[in-house]
Amino acid sequence: MSRLSRDFVRREKAHAFMASLDDVARVHADDVEDKLTDLLKDIDVEKIGHIPENFQKRSYVWETICIIAKTASIVGIWSVPIKRMEDYLPNIDHEIFRERWRSCQESEHSSALSFLNLLKLTSV
Repeated sequence: MSRLSRDFVRREKAHAFMASLDDVARVHADDVEDKLTDLLKDIDVEKIGHIPENFQKRSYVWETICIIAKTASIVGIWSVPIKRMEDYLPNIDHEIFRERWRSCQESEHSSALSFLNLLKLTSV
């Protein structure tokens, strides 16, 4: 599968997962965090490009990260309030963000919250 296809499929999985959470009361936080962790760990760090100034020109990777951030906010496993998708983008040089992301990926103890807190520390 090409990298672009994998990025697209991952984004679609994130969208579908967020849509499936319409009954938040029945959702178990650990299950959600595990699923989001799997999606975030699957992102190729080299595909994390420049942070889009215009959200309409976003990549599948950035869109996936924002969908997962919003999902975590909706479910309540992340302390950041629910926002518009583009408001989850970090305000930091993408190379610095990419290196921090790489560190999270390399740690076997990283969870979705480890990745999402990178966003929180840089803008959200």
